[in-house]
Amino acid sequence: MSSHGWPRSRLETFDLACRQLVQEHNDEHRVATERAHLATADLLDAAGKLCAITLLSGRDAVTTAPDPAGNDVLLQDVLGSRPALRTALRTGLFTFTAPRATPIHRHVAEFLAAKHLAELIERGLPPGRVMALMTGWDGGVVSGLRGLCGWLAAHSRKLQADCIDRDPMATLLYGDVKGYAVEEKRRLVERIKQLAMHDPWCLDNRLS
Repeated sequence: MSSHGWPRSRLETFDLACRQLVQEHNDEHRVATERAHLATADLLDAAGKLCAITLLSGRDAVTTAPDPAGNDVLLQDVLGSRPALRTALRTGLFTFTAPRATPIHRHVAEFLAAKHLAELIERGLPPGRVMALMTGWDGGVVSGLRGLCGWLAAHSRKLQADCIDRDPMATLLYGDVKGYAVEEKRRLVERIKQLAMHDPWCLDNRLS
């Protein structure tokens, strides 16, 4: 943050917005009481976990009741801190209409999911395992996860080079390159140049 309290980058802007949204809850005195006993960081991480699961599984929502069609992530199947998970669903980060909760915006879901995954990687989760979940048969990032890829590059130095190599345009457009080291910025420019030399039209496709 700047000395005036304004965010200095896209990453800081999203971080500040998520911290403000997590303070909001969807009514109910019980939810407000639960929120009082949970740290903001715990709720953000819980929200990030739920967002990561929904994005990587191709689902749209989390449900607190069994879904016969199997289109949503069932909350009781998610391992972790149950109070934090349940309370996170009722914060401003999600739109909750019982029994379903959907992230308030896909970009917010991608940011929080990437932050959660980056923290797991720092705690020992193999980066290659995360990347394997995001890539298709050709080794490229699947279209629905390009935003997640961009934010992973911004959050995780251990995945940054791999994200740049596999989808340089996603790392440029959907994440935040301001915090990249000089060598990684050069790597990004070189990968975009290589794309343009190989197929100038591919940049238009990557932008869509």
